[in-house]
Amino acid sequence: MLHQKQGEALYMVFITEHDLRLAKTEHHKSFFVKKIYAHRRDPDTNIFLSHSHHDKDLALGIKYVLEKLDYTIYIDWLDSNLSPVTDITTAKALKQKVNESDLVLLLATNNALKSRWVPWEIGLADGLKSPDRIAIIPVADSTGVHTKNEYLQLYQSFEYNSKEELIVKSSIQTAKKSDGIILESSSKADILVKDFLKKRH
Repeated sequence: MLHQKQGEALYMVFITEHDLRLAKTEHHKSFFVKKIYAHRRDPDTNIFLSHSHHDKDLALGIKYVLEKLDYTIYIDWLDSNLSPVTDITTAKALKQKVNESDLVLLLATNNALKSRWVPWEIGLADGLKSPDRIAIIPVADSTGVHTKNEYLQLYQSFEYNSKEELIVKSSIQTAKKSDGIILESSSKADILVKDFLKKRH
């Protein structure tokens, strides 16, 4: 569904907070599972989920969905090796987890945009990973709005294409000059989410 905030261009949001809360319920077959396609593959692919701790229920929704598809997802507050009180050891452990992960996904909610840790984790991923290993999952709030953030627009995002297939939309741009005018165009083709989630080597 297309959403627009006053003064901003139209952009896609593929999932809502409500959908994720439903997805964490074992007996609910969410539309997300249908759209992502239930190809069970790459059980060793492990995914670091960057998110706000205020969105624990939404994080569990994504965890449920990806584990049903045979992917391993790391959520820090479920890690019994981490202290419940954050300190330098927390930062070191998270840095190692980001480095070891195959993919880094950001659950981009309004809470995540206000978090102190999320920008740091994405900054780490940006320094440690190639661009095809990072993606943003825009999440709409209860009013159907997702607030955009400038630096997150640098990364790929989950969107629908015209065929209602869930894709990873490339945001990598290249500059081309034509008659003295610089034009920007995508340098990568969009790919299906199921292909994006394949293990990267």
